[in-house]
Amino acid sequence: MYDASPLSRFVVATALSLACGVSHAFVVFVDEFRLTRDGVGYFLDTFSDGIVPPARPSTSTFNCGALVPNCYGLTGTFNVGDEAGGKLRLDSAQGAQVSTASGNSRVNHGVALLTNRSDAPADLNGGLKIHRTFVASVLFDIAMPGAGDLFQLRLIDTHQDATAPGHRSDYLAISLRRDTAPGAAPEIRFTEQNFQVGTNEIIDTVALDTALGADQLRFYLSHPEVNGTAIYASWDYLKAGDVVATGSFATPGHIFDGETFTRASFVLSVPIPEPESYAMMLVGLGLVGFRLRPRRLRGLSIQAR
Repeated sequence: MYDASPLSRFVVATALSLACGVSHAFVVFVDEFRLTRDGVGYFLDTFSDGIVPPARPSTSTFNCGALVPNCYGLTGTFNVGDEAGGKLRLDSAQGAQVSTASGNSRVNHGVALLTNRSDAPADLNGGLKIHRTFVASVLFDIAMPGAGDLFQLRLIDTHQDATAPGHRSDYLAISLRRDTAPGAAPEIRFTEQNFQVGTNEIIDTVALDTALGADQLRFYLSHPEVNGTAIYASWDYLKAGDVVATGSFATPGHIFDGETFTRASFVLSVPIPEPESYAMMLVGLGLVGFRLRPRRLRGLSIQAR
């Protein structure tokens, strides 16, 4: 019986893993997710009760209406044990494939808080409305991203009704990410995806300050002006729980383009290799397998003698 060599088995396994989609795994831990509205605490999840999303934290008084107690909408899946020790684990291996505004495919793993769900007058005071001031923040443990990887806090405006004005028009996000260019360094980036026109715009960016020795990053997205459309992005560096530096981008992004509400979300995201990359890698693996085969056959021929 033919017994495949370890290297040839590796070739086959690698080809199968490439065919499945995600090129690598990326894991990030979330320490805290917080919303304030009109200067008052509105929602807080410290991920300390072991209740994984979509359920809300047991200590929260936030009411999701008909969705109680399931307050989170998920991208991907969460398992028992993903929330432990005051942290929520985000893992690209548990993510789901999504499409960006510019049409690129990625794998995301994360949640969106299901606050207000419509522009209806009956929902006037629910959630993060244009006529209120609010701040969303999330505290991440710093994990160095690989090429194309990122984790982010974002504001999204997805409606239940896809025919409604402004449905899924804008996503604003502050991220720690690394570009795919060779030698690219991690950076904090403020971006806007516009699904109406198919664009993904970089508003501003700054290099991650690794000299601080920080082990956590807290991202903020703020809506400081009642009935305004501007959203500002800022961040804190933390080391052993203490803030050691802060920063912000002067240029705002804009949201509320045809709708009156937004939702806060945090996600981890990794790229999916383009089809051309799959083809090149599979061809290379095929050549390795081809070179292995004659050697293996020669070994069998010698044994037969």
